[in-house]
Amino acid sequence: MISTRRLLLPERPESDTVYAVIDTNVIVSAMIAHDDSSPTVRVLEEALGGQIVPLFSQYLVDEYKTVLSRERFSIPKGLMSNVVAAIVSRGLRVEPDHIGTCFEDPKDAPIFAIATETRNIGSYLITGNIKHYPPVDYVITPRMASELLDSENKPDGL
Repeated sequence: MISTRRLLLPERPESDTVYAVIDTNVIVSAMIAHDDSSPTVRVLEEALGGQIVPLFSQYLVDEYKTVLSRERFSIPKGLMSNVVAAIVSRGLRVEPDHIGTCFEDPKDAPIFAIATETRNIGSYLITGNIKHYPPVDYVITPRMASELLDSENKPDGL
């Protein structure tokens, strides 16, 4: 597990790398999706072994575990554990110095703070609940993330 307190993040990430905080609702949607081509599935696949480098805090990891283990989702415990472990092993741990409090749902503030803390590397917050966050260009939906990934894969000059 890497913490930004011990890691100097690159000023400019590799051109095809996307640093992103992945909101819990995106992970849940991907894991219960019936359509493997859905944007949430793509985001999770890219986070587990593709272009997306997940950004997380201990708060977010705990939220992933709590929400994914809810009985109503019927996600096998082993699968849930493997997904969370993969996000942690591939990602970068970020423990923000400041967490704002001006959110309707206070549980959104620590998630937004991760993205805000890492804007120096062009990070995003990918969420299915875009209206829960301030209207900034780095809070994007899974569909927008998928389009971003597609544009990152285009050869120069296209």
